Amino acid sequence: MRKIIFIILINCAFQVNVKAQDPHFSQYFSTPLLLNPALTGNIDGEYRVHLSYRNQWWQSGFPFTTAVVSGDLRALKSKIVDNSRLGFGISLVKDASLGGAIKNTKALISSSYHQVLDGNGFHSIGVGLQGFFSDKLLNINGLDFETQFNGTGFNLSTPSGEYFDGVSQKYFDMNSGILYSYNNGENSYYIGGSLHNIIRPLNTFFSDSLSRVYTRKVIHGGGNFYTNSSASSRFMFSFLMMQQAKSVELNLGAAYGLNLNDNYLYVGLFSRMRDAIYPYISYQTSSIQLGLSYDITTSFLKNSRSRLNSLEFSIMYTRPDQTQDKKFMPWNF
Repeated sequence: MRKIIFIILINCAFQVNVKAQDPHFSQYFSTPLLLNPALTGNIDGEYRVHLSYRNQWWQSGFPFTTAVVSGDLRALKSKIVDNSRLGFGISLVKDASLGGAIKNTKALISSSYHQVLDGNGFHSIGVGLQGFFSDKLLNINGLDFETQFNGTGFNLSTPSGEYFDGVSQKYFDMNSGILYSYNNGENSYYIGGSLHNIIRPLNTFFSDSLSRVYTRKVIHGGGNFYTNSSASSRFMFSFLMMQQAKSVELNLGAAYGLNLNDNYLYVGLFSRMRDAIYPYISYQTSSIQLGLSYDITTSFLKNSRSRLNSLEFSIMYTRPDQTQDKKFMPWNF
């Protein structure tokens, strides 16, 4: 029993760099619906579709893999005046660890409303609400135990002697958020906060009424602006702070974007304090944003014989608003 408890605790801890229980992405600014429900529908286009994939510690024997696909849109544009916005979105997250022995699937539905604060429509403040259903599965057949060791290897047909109340843990929970943003069509800045796992449901495979999901608190912000009057380059910076239970995570970094025939190639560097640094490269057009990052472990885990680095890819498509002729301005949350 001690071995399986240890395995599950290690999974919960390392899933977010020994700091939290929720999956995360290094390119957090490219997963807006997971970052803050208030970002739902906060786009200049008609709708947005997004996909991210993360392979954490991919050179080890049992990497952690996380994938998310999401879509959101602006609703009732003809009914809402003065550039205020109503948004709706959905997301699906799939997470696997220990060679697929533990899998977690989340389905999220979110909505937001952004109220313009000035006559030009540059300043706005928005709020968002998100509900989600989580289903975590434990495949006991994918694990081996010390009672199955026969001296030369593991015989999985031997009873393990381990018993669980169930191999599936299902629960419903909610997230909420708030966001202030400034966007004048050329430059943008934003700051927001979100609260995740508000209900704090039970999350355990054992008879334990104390094992609940911890509430996660998030503060994030950043900006994206031209560096000169000729619009030949841009600069993007971003930060993210998260706190869950006694764990705190700080991400920050920046990227420089070079104008290539009215598209932008971004190259930057980000850091997750006391855990990893990761170079980031992105190519952005008026409708498509491609991102690639590579985590280089800087914590004590770098001394492992396995190279515990991580690879992450993101793609986002935003349908331009055909009723407006706006200057293309890349947007990173």
